[in-house]
Amino acid sequence: MARIPHLGQTSTPTPLWFSVLFLSLILSGARCDCDLVTVDNDEFNETRTMVIMERTPHNDYEKYFIPFMRDFEAFLCYTNYVVDKSLLIEKIMERPEDIIVISAPMIFGKTLNLGMMRLFLEPQTYDGVRRIREQNIGYRFFKRGQYPHPTADEHRFSGRPLIRDHKEFFNQHQGMYPVVYLNFKYTQFLYNFTQIIDKLSIQIGEIFQDYFYMRQGYFSRIINRANSTQEMKDKALADWRRFKAIGDIDGQNATTLVGSIAFLIETLAKFFDHKAVLMIDEMDYLVNMVKEDWVYDDIPYPWELETQVMDFLSEFIDITIRNNKYLAKTIVVGETQSCITELFADLAGRMKRYDAVNNDFAEFFGFTKTVAKKLMQIGNVSDDLAAQALDWYDGYRFNRKSTQTVLCPWDIIRLIETKTVKNFWENDLDIRLRTLMALDGVRPVIERLIKGETIPVAWDTVRFSAKEFVRLEALVSKKVVHPGVTDMDLVLKRLCAAGYVTFAGTQYDADFKRNLTLVAAPNKEVINEFKTILDVHSKENPYTVFR
Repeated sequence: MARIPHLGQTSTPTPLWFSVLFLSLILSGARCDCDLVTVDNDEFNETRTMVIMERTPHNDYEKYFIPFMRDFEAFLCYTNYVVDKSLLIEKIMERPEDIIVISAPMIFGKTLNLGMMRLFLEPQTYDGVRRIREQNIGYRFFKRGQYPHPTADEHRFSGRPLIRDHKEFFNQHQGMYPVVYLNFKYTQFLYNFTQIIDKLSIQIGEIFQDYFYMRQGYFSRIINRANSTQEMKDKALADWRRFKAIGDIDGQNATTLVGSIAFLIETLAKFFDHKAVLMIDEMDYLVNMVKEDWVYDDIPYPWELETQVMDFLSEFIDITIRNNKYLAKTIVVGETQSCITELFADLAGRMKRYDAVNNDFAEFFGFTKTVAKKLMQIGNVSDDLAAQALDWYDGYRFNRKSTQTVLCPWDIIRLIETKTVKNFWENDLDIRLRTLMALDGVRPVIERLIKGETIPVAWDTVRFSAKEFVRLEALVSKKVVHPGVTDMDLVLKRLCAAGYVTFAGTQYDADFKRNLTLVAAPNKEVINEFKTILDVHSKENPYTVFR
């Protein structure tokens, strides 16, 4: 068992990476007398037990099925049912790497995962004083199945998160790590570097505001301590003024902002006497955005923006992650892992990457068939409709070493809400992906996917370099007149990252003496979406339709 990394330790930090999926289901009215769902060997390659936790008594706040919340703690306030996958936390903590990068398609619970992980790991304070762990919300939920409701006394879930039964692990890790969470998706639709920095300044300022209690709990304590030297007092006062200026969003720019998270991590680590965890959500969103040249129609110097953003991220990684002795783990999540190789070039030995075809913990993303069936039973979905739903939505394979498939949580949630099997992704598809799929050179590939064919590709990981994203942009903007085989491979890789094709096996190429990856459409929902896109494309100019 790995030891907890206190500040005085010089050994490798405690393993802890990403992907805690604690997908919750919000229902009201429907009842179920089940607590445990036992999954058989055929589905998981090993026996696992999962708990479907039911709130007792049920919330009366909402009579409808709420599709999704991004805030995990707000989610727990109103949910009546929770699918517990907390055993993944132990697997995560035992990873030896201190930088974890993981990608999965949209609406498979990446942000919710980080929120669940944060609730488990983070200590809590009251009036600037660290709470006894047994009083923490995270402890009460993961140990006792209790969570407070904003309009009622504390509610209890039947069943308990299974992580509580792993006592040694639980005692070593629960409530020990200060956590800093940063989401780069808040920079969407900003194509000016000053605007991007201003938006990040606001987000980071709000993070610092959450810790203003440290004026009394940390900075004043140093200043008023009898054995503090004048130099220590002056530094504590200067640090507090810097801390407050960042929180007040007072005069921040790229130069001062780039080191602000490192400063916060250091301060929290010293206050809690424990190394911290940094969670970065959707960093690839910002990277991809500045490389999409079609948005630059009204921007005079688009490449200057790309240079500014990439320089900022490189410096941010250098200061915040590369040599930060106060950091136990960095968790980076997103959809494409674009430019990760370039940005983390010299950190490969400290990093583990999981993508849409190489995820050893695939069962923790989405719902397995067993869990989906039980949730549909709880939601009063008829047996016939449930069978139709499994036929329509099942089929995602995130691990090339396993035949296990999962369903997208969004589909099951919306199915229970509407009692209708339909394409729930049609309004969520990225406009650029629609344009890419509708290109004449790509059409024959899409037609083969519609027929249920598997297509061999040369790649075996779903990761994108800067050059590959530039090539994708050239395809979208029709700068490539005659796309080649490598271009089709790249298109299929992008569709795999977005969840529109999935791993379907391997095939040996005797000519080149190598194994090729086979991909296919995951299910009928995606095939239906492909048909719709090609039908629209056959009648209209794709640019007038999709741009």
